[in-house]
Amino acid sequence: MDFRIEVLGEFRLIDLRTQTEIPIRSYRIVLVALALNRDRLVPRRELEVNIFPDGDTIAAQNRMRVALFRLRKVIGSALVESGGMVGLQSGLVECDLWEADDLCQDFRDAPDVETQLSSIIAASQMSLERGALHLQNTAPEFARQLLSELRIAVRLAAESGKHEDGFRLALSGLRLAAGDRGEALKELFSAAIDFGNEIGGGASHAEQIEMALGSNERLSGEERTKLKLLRSGAANKDSVNTLERRFLIELLQIGIRNYPELIRQLLAKPEALPFAGQNPAMMIVLLEQVVGELEPGDDVQERCLARLVGLRAWQNDAPGVLRDAPALLNSSKNPLVLRATWNYVSLAHALSRNWQEADDALVKTEEFARESGDDIDLLSVQGTRAFYLLHQGKYGEATREYDLCLDSLRQIDHPRAALDFAVANGYRAMIPVYAGEWEAGMEALSRAIAIRKDMNPPCQHSLLSSARSFCGIKLERREDVLLDMVDALREAFNGSVARDQILTLEFLARVLFELQQADFAVSICDRTDHWRRDCHLPRSEAEESLVRMIDRSGEPPDEIQPEILARQGIRVLKRALA
Repeated sequence: MDFRIEVLGEFRLIDLRTQTEIPIRSYRIVLVALALNRDRLVPRRELEVNIFPDGDTIAAQNRMRVALFRLRKVIGSALVESGGMVGLQSGLVECDLWEADDLCQDFRDAPDVETQLSSIIAASQMSLERGALHLQNTAPEFARQLLSELRIAVRLAAESGKHEDGFRLALSGLRLAAGDRGEALKELFSAAIDFGNEIGGGASHAEQIEMALGSNERLSGEERTKLKLLRSGAANKDSVNTLERRFLIELLQIGIRNYPELIRQLLAKPEALPFAGQNPAMMIVLLEQVVGELEPGDDVQERCLARLVGLRAWQNDAPGVLRDAPALLNSSKNPLVLRATWNYVSLAHALSRNWQEADDALVKTEEFARESGDDIDLLSVQGTRAFYLLHQGKYGEATREYDLCLDSLRQIDHPRAALDFAVANGYRAMIPVYAGEWEAGMEALSRAIAIRKDMNPPCQHSLLSSARSFCGIKLERREDVLLDMVDALREAFNGSVARDQILTLEFLARVLFELQQADFAVSICDRTDHWRRDCHLPRSEAEESLVRMIDRSGEPPDEIQPEILARQGIRVLKRALA
């Protein structure tokens, strides 16, 4: 080959013999037109009409004559002219567009699914280097052909269970189809949502779909709901499977459109609480669609909004809590609702590490707890205050507050008191871990884990188990390090709370760091740093003490799903302990 033409990225004409770029400007449009026709000879008159369509035939002929003269001087025999026909000699010229076209042909001809999908992925990556609009303007016919191939490839990926490949292909298709509201866009959007759910969901996948679309304005209400559910990770977090979720969403969407008040009453009922507990992400999306302006005395609307704020707090959505809670605080006269809402507001400020605002809201929580006369609610406030002190690194004050709270809870014979005791005792056990007192931490964690496991149903213990794994490493007691970490990660990722998953991964990072596996520890912390920013969950002083000594790469983290990162980390841990 003598020359290379690149039209899919920045236009370049390269002399392969000297490996130098040949600068051409005014007549590059003619060279691109010839490249689009590959080695087919094109009537010169056809080129003149298509390239210079201003209606002045003489001017077009003159401009074409000058362009071909200059091209002839640059590429010589690679330009073919015969009987009023013009083309390129493919034996002397290579072109990135032709290579992409060849990959599409490989997709059609490949003997197996893996080769087909890898070919079309490579073709789409090469073709969309500068974006869909550039390809559509430069090579409109090829863009249409590629979109058609991508739709076929997406169906093939779905049939063969190649979800990661399918998601990448659906994104490429969305970029090409985003300009209209046709069937291709609907089909590819639906496929991207399904593939995204299959590979874990979450904000990263939703953002990639939004970037491919360029704008959400063309999405229907139902499509926006699907995107919200994908962002929340409901496919992984909720108890229903994909088919059940689709059915429930479609059923409730119909209800919300036609009978909004009836659906609002249904979601406000106590009977909806078990569903909300098992499927928090889906419940949040549904409540968002039925909650309207809060009118005084509207108990149904108030219960729906209170449930929405509570679920946001449970999912550690601090911005969501702070956005929705004021309407309740300004409208409700119910001290139980006000106590719970102020508590959610306090927790939201604490998650953002705004400790003064968190303390101020906790004072309001305590006021309404006293008004309701519930001793357990008052002790819960004390436990929350101790939790804040722990995360500010005030370990002595936190220990005193927790001990007072636990002594009082121990004397109350009530299931709520038992649950609050298990929760507070677990956080109390974390104090010596963050303080670097490994022996005391190991003993306290073992007692706290046993108490939480004895609850009916068992209380979440992923953070405690990962912390005990870390203590085992520091004390050179390695027999249960792997078992504790596997147990912790399994429980964290079977749940739906991002904060639990992040903290458990960070304990895994510290364990690996102690085992001289610093590279993987850095990879985990790079990922959790990014994840924390997405979730508005900055580290507290206590949490920072765990990972402060682990450097960061400074590179953007890989778009790997946290659950996959956890599995890879366990494999590294197994090898390090072997």
